[in-house]
Amino acid sequence: MRHAIVYFDTASVRQQVVASVQVVPADAAGQVVTGVSVSPTAVAMTLSVRQAVISKVVSVVPTLVGTPPQSLAVSAATAEPATVTLTGPSALLQKAETAATMPVDVTGARADFTRRVALQLPPGISSSAGQVAVNVRVGREILSPTASWSRSRDRRTSCGA
Repeated sequence: MRHAIVYFDTASVRQQVVASVQVVPADAAGQVVTGVSVSPTAVAMTLSVRQAVISKVVSVVPTLVGTPPQSLAVSAATAEPATVTLTGPSALLQKAETAATMPVDVTGARADFTRRVALQLPPGISSSAGQVAVNVRVGREILSPTASWSRSRDRRTSCGA
């Protein structure tokens, strides 16, 4: 069996390169053989480099905008599914901890509702879910009670709720 090898420095290659490389005769172990000639002495080579692709499971975080009417408030916002698998280049996914949804407007909301929305993903990242359901619960705004004390002849009175 005849063997030949080529040498090419890939350190500066980021995507794709076409180059002419020298063909060197070699034995089965890849060791250069001297005293032998090869034909052709050079060949055109196309080298494509792809970034390592990884997958990562992250939590889905609903993004809310706006406010319900006065005396009402958002009491909870959850996403279904609660987690998704993101896939993409490791350089982009290494720091990803969550996936935010596209904004869900709660302006004027008087009752619980659900909206299907996409995730806000950077270019090159894909998700196991095309869309997620954002469940928004709306309830009466609860004001936290406050108390103040006054001293009047050793008698304490509570003011507030």
